[in-house]
Amino acid sequence: MSDFGIPLLSQSIRDLELVSDDSRVRVVDVVDLDESTEKEQRGFVQRLRTTLLDNDCASRVLVEDQSCLDGVYSLVRYFEEISTPVQGDVVEFLCELLSAIGNDLEGSDEDFIKSSLKFTVYLCGKLVITQEGKGKWENYRLKMLTCLSSTVKSGYSKLWACGVVEESFLDIFWKTAEAVVSQSPKLGTNGDTSLLLQDLVCVPLHNFPDIVSHTIVGSFSHSLCSSDGMVSFVTSVIKRLCEVYEDDRFGKEMILEVGRFDTHDPNGSVSAAKNMGIFIESLASNTPSLVLSNLSVLVPHLNAHAHPTRSCVLRALGSLIAYLKQDNEAMKDTRDQLLDLVGERGHDTSSYVRAVAISVFTSLCEKTCLPVSHLQIAVEIAMERVVDKSSLVRKQALVCLASLLENNPFSDRLEPDFFRGKLESMSQNGEEGQVVAELTYYRSALEFSARMESACQQAERLVCSKNVTDVLESLRFLSTAVRFKLPAASDSMRKLLRLVWDDRESGRVQKELLETFELIYISTPGDRNKRILYNTQEICDNLINMVAAATLSELTSLEKIVNELTNPAKTLKRLVIPSVVVEQIWTRATSGKNDRESCAAMCLVSMCTSETSTFFEKNGSRISTLLDVASNGEYQITQYAFMTLRNIFSRADGERFSEYFDQVTDIVTSLVVDGREGDSNITAWYPAAEKGMNLLPFCNTRVDKVFARTLRRMHKRVFGTDAQQNDSQMSRFFFVVGHAAIKVYVFADHATAEAKKLRRQRQENQANELEEMLGGTDGDDYEENLLKRVANIELVGKPDQSFLGMYVPCMVRIVKESLKNVDEPHACLLAASLSLLKVMCVSEKVCEANLALVFTLLRDCKNPEVRSNIMIAMGDLAVRFPNTVEPFNSQIYRSLRDPDVGVRKTSLMVLTHLILNDMIKVRGEISEIALCLEDEDSERIRDLTALFFHELSRKGTHPIYNLLPDTIAKLSKEITSKAKFQRITTFLAQFIVLEKHIAGTLEKLCNRIYAATGLRAEEEELASLETFSERRLCQDLAFCVSLLKVSSEKTVKLLADPLFKLYKPLLADDEVYNSFGVALMKKAKQFVSQKPDATKQLVEEWNERLQESRTSQKTDQETTNKARKRKAKVSRKKKTNDENQAINI
Repeated sequence: MSDFGIPLLSQSIRDLELVSDDSRVRVVDVVDLDESTEKEQRGFVQRLRTTLLDNDCASRVLVEDQSCLDGVYSLVRYFEEISTPVQGDVVEFLCELLSAIGNDLEGSDEDFIKSSLKFTVYLCGKLVITQEGKGKWENYRLKMLTCLSSTVKSGYSKLWACGVVEESFLDIFWKTAEAVVSQSPKLGTNGDTSLLLQDLVCVPLHNFPDIVSHTIVGSFSHSLCSSDGMVSFVTSVIKRLCEVYEDDRFGKEMILEVGRFDTHDPNGSVSAAKNMGIFIESLASNTPSLVLSNLSVLVPHLNAHAHPTRSCVLRALGSLIAYLKQDNEAMKDTRDQLLDLVGERGHDTSSYVRAVAISVFTSLCEKTCLPVSHLQIAVEIAMERVVDKSSLVRKQALVCLASLLENNPFSDRLEPDFFRGKLESMSQNGEEGQVVAELTYYRSALEFSARMESACQQAERLVCSKNVTDVLESLRFLSTAVRFKLPAASDSMRKLLRLVWDDRESGRVQKELLETFELIYISTPGDRNKRILYNTQEICDNLINMVAAATLSELTSLEKIVNELTNPAKTLKRLVIPSVVVEQIWTRATSGKNDRESCAAMCLVSMCTSETSTFFEKNGSRISTLLDVASNGEYQITQYAFMTLRNIFSRADGERFSEYFDQVTDIVTSLVVDGREGDSNITAWYPAAEKGMNLLPFCNTRVDKVFARTLRRMHKRVFGTDAQQNDSQMSRFFFVVGHAAIKVYVFADHATAEAKKLRRQRQENQANELEEMLGGTDGDDYEENLLKRVANIELVGKPDQSFLGMYVPCMVRIVKESLKNVDEPHACLLAASLSLLKVMCVSEKVCEANLALVFTLLRDCKNPEVRSNIMIAMGDLAVRFPNTVEPFNSQIYRSLRDPDVGVRKTSLMVLTHLILNDMIKVRGEISEIALCLEDEDSERIRDLTALFFHELSRKGTHPIYNLLPDTIAKLSKEITSKAKFQRITTFLAQFIVLEKHIAGTLEKLCNRIYAATGLRAEEEELASLETFSERRLCQDLAFCVSLLKVSSEKTVKLLADPLFKLYKPLLADDEVYNSFGVALMKKAKQFVSQKPDATKQLVEEWNERLQESRTSQKTDQETTNKARKRKAKVSRKKKTNDENQAINI
């Protein structure tokens, strides 16, 4: 009886056709099915089925009948050429044949059965791994895998002596599974198919470990390195062996093999190391007890060279820590050691690994697997990483802090004062028994809340980041912190309301802020469509408290937020604040029970009506109620009532409320002229009067006449024969004068614009081409001249011929007197100067006449509020009259050095607005703004300056590149501290990123270095560095050169040859050499490490020239210094002798 020698599955099936010297079973006559018709193919399969399957012993017939063996072989060899319907018959036949051979296992013809079994199993395995998954093949493959799985579980071992099965036979099963998964990784995790494939590996491993285990371990280890899809499959095999077969031998061998894998070789395969790491992670997740028992083998991979491997091992440790939560107390030390390992990786050199370390803590916290003993450590590590240089790490740190808050073991209210009070009261009861435990609890809670307070401050600072992810994650963390009642979080959220104006990434930041605001003040957390609103009373309380505590700038942002949330057509596309809440707010605004609450509620009403007056249109009586509040309420609530009325009247349909216009005019005029009885809060009059005056143009067609009547009444009160002048009355009068000038000019501007529009429409209707040609431009000029006449003559002309002209000299005199007399009343000067500035914004004539006086006031006035007002006005004047203001631009920049923080901040914001909007040109004074990066008193100024440069760098004209050399030179002269200079220039250098800009900056800076030496063309060295007056400048310029990137061959060539002669004379200076010979050389070597040898040779030659020049110059300098010192010594000695001789004489 001939035996069947099993070829390797990787070999061609045609090897069975080769003639061999031995008497093994082989194919003799192949049946060519390629040219056969479908009918002929089907008949051929049917004949084989009849011959083999209708026989009592299919095994004997298959081996003894050569035609049957050749026929079965031919079906597999020509399977692709067989028609699709017949392919199903072939698969069915092979499965039935294998099943029939399996039924023969109880027979006595063991040799025939063994050969037939080996032959058929080989053909089935070969067919499974060589065919592609097309059409119905997936179903066919599933049938064959099912058949092979049944076979591998059968009792075939008795066919071999002593039950020792032939290794090549067992290899067919597990290699088939391995090949299928390598070809189609999804099948390794695909339900039923995956289980069949696992059985093809698990059964041989469990039943015959001594035969196949070593081979499978080696093969699978190699496959893991080369195929991503094998990771999950091998893990599933190990898990199935452990759980179903209760056999962990293969798992341990695989872990030992992974432990032997070299992950520390920097030149090793990154993908292989990554896959090994993923395998470790997968094993720890699925079989944690197995990994724990072999942990010492895997922990060394935490120091792997490839960061993906370290990341995977970290996640594996996280899975093990989570598993140990349920374990006994004996494993507590192991858990704590693993947590320490994870914490250490929070300082890994790779940002990816640091991010994973933080995410492990997050995962453990969410699974409630983080022990209280490590809670504070996790908080501290996450806080450290909030300021990480990588945005990915910062994001994970903020996510971790939010998770630690949500899953904290202390309370849902984390006010530090609460825990502090508890500690103080309990400390008086001693420290015994239960009291000790409670004291420990409250101390831990206080420490936790204190750390979270600091984290809130970090998150607030991170919102200024140019990275949108930082902003979004900071908002999400602060949202969580507010819900846990952390005071710092509430303060931070109010400051972050300004983000509603952030339109980056198509309004993504704005949308996140609105969502955050909703979650904090309006509804509970949860899915957008499943959020539950707080009750109406609570929503009102939240919004009113927010408004009451907000600053003026915060109220401006809050108005936009409320408008967004009350309008379903806005960003969120849904109504967040329902109308019932607005009605409740209105009720509380008009109740008059609590002045603070009523003011805040009326402010909210004005916000809700900023874009729609539907609330008042539904109930007209509310206007009358609003007028009562405006006429009888305190100044602050009157101010918000005026704002609400302005919102209503300013719309196109505002005329429907015309019946109230006269009453509104009387109320405003009365408040402006007479104020309120008692006037206990004088400062509150100004914003109320301003909002009232802003309302008048919408109630009167001739607002100029209304203002004229108002000023006449005030003039009589202040300057009349019976008047009793005081500082308050004068201040109010000047305030009204200035604001009236602005409002009347705006009114005139609007009127001329309407006139121009009507004229152009009339011309278009007439369609008179000649009239257009001759009259168009003259008409435009006429209206422009008319507006100038209003500004320069009608408003502020001669005192007896103009609206406000008689008051301008008075305001100028008060300003001049304040420069002479420091005791000038504060309120009067403030109002007079502000009014003068407003009139200057209206009239170019007044601006030209008084601009020098205003800048003198800016320089000499002791009142910071006056200086701030001047800077704000300069922003408007620079836009209105740029040619007039331009000669004074340097004095505007000078305000950046004002001793008052508020003035500096205002100056910076004004200049930011003017420069970024191209209203003034950016010149050398940009160095003054750069100095604000190191403002010692205000972090806000530093942040605003950084933001300014980030925005400036985005302009297409590349202003930072163009101005950097001049800026560096000015900073070098003005800054005495080298550390401060280096911090500023390091920040500025990051914006030089384009290759042509790097090359250009290199040339400019090196030329400045050479120019500073003062050497003539024929000179190559300085006479002496110690007497060189521009040494500091050259050192600073060289440092700035070292900040630039070396990212192209062009840069290397520039430094090595044409520019070398420019900095060569200063290489004897240690700082200059460190910049060129150390810092730049290091960058150059890093760049050329992956470049051709020619480029590397260039860098080496450059380095040699640097060393030679430095050595030569050092020698020459030492010689020169010695000679200079000897000469100085001789000179001193001669001077001493001459003095002694003079004394003797």
